[in-house]
Amino acid sequence: MEHRKAEAPDRYPWTQVGISERRYYKLLPQFAQKVNGRYDLDHDDVVARMKAHLDQVDHKRAVRAAALMSSGRTALARRPRVNGYSGIHLRKP
Repeated sequence: MEHRKAEAPDRYPWTQVGISERRYYKLLPQFAQKVNGRYDLDHDDVVARMKAHLDQVDHKRAVRAAALMSSGRTALARRPRVNGYSGIHLRKP
């Protein structure tokens, strides 16, 4: 299966959105309905809506960070979304 994923990465919806497979399936309930235990979805529509949602979340995060920076507070640095992960990396003491 990993070989097939490496051969055709653009055919999977999570690679089109730019997130990990796990995050795609965690977000899926927000964008698709279950029918008889399976998701009934149009992949193109779900991909477009997920991209819009993630762009909106990133924009809100950028606005908050800019507000913190202009108020003199230091904002936590966030890395750009790479394969779906844009979390803050904190080290344990």
